[in-house]
Amino acid sequence: MEKIFLLLCMLALSFAYTDPPIAEVMGHNLDQSFLNSLMNRVPAGLELNPEGDAVYFNATLIGVFPSVEDRIPADASPYAHKILWTWGENYSSYIIRTVTVGNDTCSGTTLTISPEENEYEFRVLVNNISSAYYRKPPSEISAFDFPLSAAQLETINATEKVEVRLEYEGKYKYDGYCRNYPVSVFVAVGGHSELYYYVENGNVVFFTARPVLGEQWFRNNHFDNLIFSKKKFYKTEVYLDGNETGKASIYNFSIYTDSLGTMFINTSRENNYTNASLEEYDEVYTPTPLLRENETFRYLYEENYSYEGIGYHNLTVVVTDHFLHNYTYNRSLLSRALSPEELGEATGSGVVMLAGNVSQNITRPNYVEPPQQLNQILIPTGALAIIFIVIALAGWWGYSRGRS
Repeated sequence: MEKIFLLLCMLALSFAYTDPPIAEVMGHNLDQSFLNSLMNRVPAGLELNPEGDAVYFNATLIGVFPSVEDRIPADASPYAHKILWTWGENYSSYIIRTVTVGNDTCSGTTLTISPEENEYEFRVLVNNISSAYYRKPPSEISAFDFPLSAAQLETINATEKVEVRLEYEGKYKYDGYCRNYPVSVFVAVGGHSELYYYVENGNVVFFTARPVLGEQWFRNNHFDNLIFSKKKFYKTEVYLDGNETGKASIYNFSIYTDSLGTMFINTSRENNYTNASLEEYDEVYTPTPLLRENETFRYLYEENYSYEGIGYHNLTVVVTDHFLHNYTYNRSLLSRALSPEELGEATGSGVVMLAGNVSQNITRPNYVEPPQQLNQILIPTGALAIIFIVIALAGWWGYSRGRS
């Protein structure tokens, strides 16, 4: 019966989600009962040796949340970044050591531990620069806070992974006597653990590829956009005059659990188009002509949409990233007829009713060549006299040279 229940749980988690299950994963991973289950996990069969390795202490990073695969957002709202970890600790109640007091040496001295005097230090670093310190027992740390703010994460290079590193150490105090003098021995155990993530941050830049100038033939209406981003999108929605008329998604999501029971989000490509399309290109782009200052983007998206209608229309595209943040772009586009006859054929009246019951003839204007004009140039009398003198002198000089 237990195996059947476990199988049903695994099948439930393997179902695909159309939207990132951020809430489900965060709710599970930050539940206090689950966090408690990550504490003091000691390997089975661990044996300590009072004369040698009398202390076991290990800490391991599990993941930064919210995250999708190997990516975290600079803006984690409505959540705060949390770093999950697991640790295990065990120590012998006594150790046997050789100790010295002054000139006296005591071999095989038994020293007993004082747990209340154990010291712990934890340091969380990002890219080996920024850090957060914790000086308290591991049982008092359910999860680590991320040491960088959203503003600081916005400045990180989104095309390179950052290192999240935990450095830890425990010092265990053992007390005893040598020649009736009190002595203490500290046993220190430490190590480090690392994780690596891309940070999704920066601007989202939209560029309307068709129609570039905002006008087009009404029989071939398009609202096609290029979207430059450091964030990974999974869906787009297109609105025509405030009504959703197209949508496309290119990812599904699933949840998997590790051996500790921690939930993670995976993605899989799956195209679902309804009157619109979305394509992702995973390369590094620097669209210099489009920006005042150079900025490098990690993803390029091509969003295509076509529609029917003549006259002015308001088009809106909304894209959503893997952390459920929306980014909106609006354009007012004009769809023209090529001639009054075509407009009349399309509308039956030759006019188009716009907002506010305003009518307008929406036709492509004919090119009218400007009339050719002869420009009259008036030369002042003084200038004419100077020109005449110059010509006369040039003629006389040429005649004189010819005679000589």
